[in-house]
Amino acid sequence: MEIFSAYGFIADVAIGVFAQFHGEFLGVCGFVADVAIGVFAQFHGEFLGVCGFVADVAIGVFAQFYWEF
Repeated sequence: MEIFSAYGFIADVAIGVFAQFHGEFLGVCGFVADVAIGVFAQFHGEFLGVCGFVADVAIGVFAQFYWEF
């Protein structure tokens, strides 16, 4: 489980950085990327259990937050 947790953490960090980057520079294209990130988050969430769910929620909140600003 530690391997999956580590993978989830790395993926969450990468998603966070990528989301911040494309959110600031791509505008509408960022929305398309958000959808892709959501699909990926759902995918790893299915394999990471509760940790994946928490990460998905955090990603969703962060995406909504920066999208509004």
